[in-house]
Amino acid sequence: MAVELNSAAQRFRSVPWQDIQTKILGKRFQISVAILSDTEMRRVRRILRAQKKFHFEPNHALNVLSFLLGDGIGEVLLNKDQIRKEAERYGDSFRERLMCLYIHGLLHIKGYDHKHRKDEIRMTGQEEKFFGYFVKR
Repeated sequence: MAVELNSAAQRFRSVPWQDIQTKILGKRFQISVAILSDTEMRRVRRILRAQKKFHFEPNHALNVLSFLLGDGIGEVLLNKDQIRKEAERYGDSFRERLMCLYIHGLLHIKGYDHKHRKDEIRMTGQEEKFFGYFVKR
């Protein structure tokens, strides 16, 4: 299928959105990607908390949210302000951090999580594997 990008995500044409999605989820998945600001991400979080669909730490800034919306359909929301801060903190480029969090979101859609230490180790291993495919350092 395809990856649908909002206008902010379309600015990052150098990110291989479709290739990453296909490598992690396969060809039959439809993914929507939106890059949002801190303000927009807080608004989404507030709506989801009000609907009692998710529990979020009250003051924890969200860098990525991802959702499995149906059979073969998902959505990834990326927070550009948090990506910028994290890229600076970790010494990555914005593009590298963006790709890392996109991979992270897709892995959540695939069913990975990091609620327990063993799950976190497993997910981190998958992130590093896929990051290695797409980022040449």
